[in-house]
Amino acid sequence: MCKIAFLRSVPSLIAFAAVLFFSTAYAATFVSPSIGLTAGQTARLSVVNNGSTTETETLTLFDNMGNMLATRTQAVDPGHRLSLDFTTNLDRLEIHGIIIHDFPASLQIFDSTSLETMALVENFLPSPPAAVGTFVSPSIGLTAGQTARFSVVNTNTISETETLSIVNAMGDVLRRRNVTLAPGQVGSLDFTTASSRLEIHGMIGGLAPVCAFPASVQVFDSTNMQTMALVENFLPSPPETTTGNLVSPSIGFGAGQIARLSVTNTNTISETETLSIVNGLGVTLRTATITIAPGRTAFIQATTSSSRLEIHGMIGGVAPVCTFPADLQVFDAETLQTMALVEKFLPSPPATTDTLTSPSIGFGAGQTARLSVVNTNTISETQTLSIVNGLGMTIRTATLTIAPGRTAFIQTTTSNSRLEIHGVIGAVAPVCNFPADLQVFDSTSMQTLARLEDFFVESPSAVQR
Repeated sequence: MCKIAFLRSVPSLIAFAAVLFFSTAYAATFVSPSIGLTAGQTARLSVVNNGSTTETETLTLFDNMGNMLATRTQAVDPGHRLSLDFTTNLDRLEIHGIIIHDFPASLQIFDSTSLETMALVENFLPSPPAAVGTFVSPSIGLTAGQTARFSVVNTNTISETETLSIVNAMGDVLRRRNVTLAPGQVGSLDFTTASSRLEIHGMIGGLAPVCAFPASVQVFDSTNMQTMALVENFLPSPPETTTGNLVSPSIGFGAGQIARLSVTNTNTISETETLSIVNGLGVTLRTATITIAPGRTAFIQATTSSSRLEIHGMIGGVAPVCTFPADLQVFDAETLQTMALVEKFLPSPPATTDTLTSPSIGFGAGQTARLSVVNTNTISETQTLSIVNGLGMTIRTATLTIAPGRTAFIQTTTSNSRLEIHGVIGAVAPVCNFPADLQVFDSTSMQTLARLEDFFVESPSAVQR
């Protein structure tokens, strides 16, 4: 519940309030979850103007105390990108980004030498926040030698008290902490394990109503402190329902890796769900119908002998189907460390919308960028897929007819050391809102390194979701 408390840091409140004051002409600001940055890495906050008019955008980076680290204000033409970079000499610094238009946005962390993207957040949420019930993240794997950090950003204008819990697949609370946060501050909870692999998820609770703050559960190397994977798509508990199946975007995995589809029951009663892992041709590789007790996590997994196989996850059952936190993780079969995941499941049959645009992601020489879409409709659909650079120039485009249940993609490479790109999905209106993502993978090992899956439609006001 929202409670006023004494300010912990007057300077941090002033900095955070300055951004809110600057953007009073807008319906809200939009704030990312927290992500860790280490020495030798660069943080890049980017937006893509997916509107039809030039807009003046302000990008701002903050640390976990709400102190402003860097800011930039500039006009952005339609189809163009605006970015703000920041580095640190610290072993690890938690940062988050704020933007003033509801554009596709990302906060990427990349190696300052190789320029390879290592991790990112893209689930920017409005500030002031909505007030709803408990929030639960998808599951993520944690291994010995890694640290899980559960973080939440107070995007309200008053102090807030939240209860953060890290929970295992059996629903047991492993660690819990109550945090009172001044506006703009970040509260965190860390956890380590001696297990070879432990599935965990985060839960945000407190006295109702709980604010819908940007949150993340990051997994980072306990020695070099670099983030390896994270989840950020927290969903309300009790869950919402839908009438059809839920389908994830596509993700690639290969020999020596394991794909795991997980779902956490956030209801108060047991639920029976059918979990399926499906390839790009719509062929089911693994399926199981599982009854899941309240608070517990269930999963299925698959392996492959292929060098790279595109797969997606499907969750179904007797309607209505609960929209539980879920993800499709890819992890190393030997080290058991999570390497990549997708977590934004969309309903099937799909809703219809207008042209969809992804946030920006960087890739370079020796890597491949792949824009994929899964047809979750019952009929064939024709979609135009485009990969576009930061100046709005189309690098690769194709118009594809996709059979029901199948995945279509386009891909491109570059000789640049680093090139920022984004994906655009269009068709003759209305466009189906299919699960989609823009993956970056190593062109030799074929392993997925990073991905985006939060596609945006242009809003008439350019500030509302």
